[in-house]
Amino acid sequence: MDWHRLCAEGDIADGCMCSFQVGETHVVVCRVGGELRAFNGICPHRGAMLGQGTLDGQSVICPWHNWEFDVVTGQGVTNEQSSIAVYPLKVEGGEIFVGL
Repeated sequence: MDWHRLCAEGDIADGCMCSFQVGETHVVVCRVGGELRAFNGICPHRGAMLGQGTLDGQSVICPWHNWEFDVVTGQGVTNEQSSIAVYPLKVEGGEIFVGL
């Protein structure tokens, strides 16, 4: 696994999301209840950018068709047969890194 710097830890407030392109992977990072989470930013339903959706508690809601995913587990809420990848994060020296 390779670690990629995304941003400063303070750049992501609680209840907010930020999107990043890391090579071929679109990554969204959010802070929920003080915890940072990272997940694949492409909705598996029709390819919408999840970072343009809505964060509701620990769920991200797709901006196109309202499909909902748990940002902790990646499990689909709207469609339990669907899921998004979740990625490990670490904070070092005040910087956020994602493991891909």
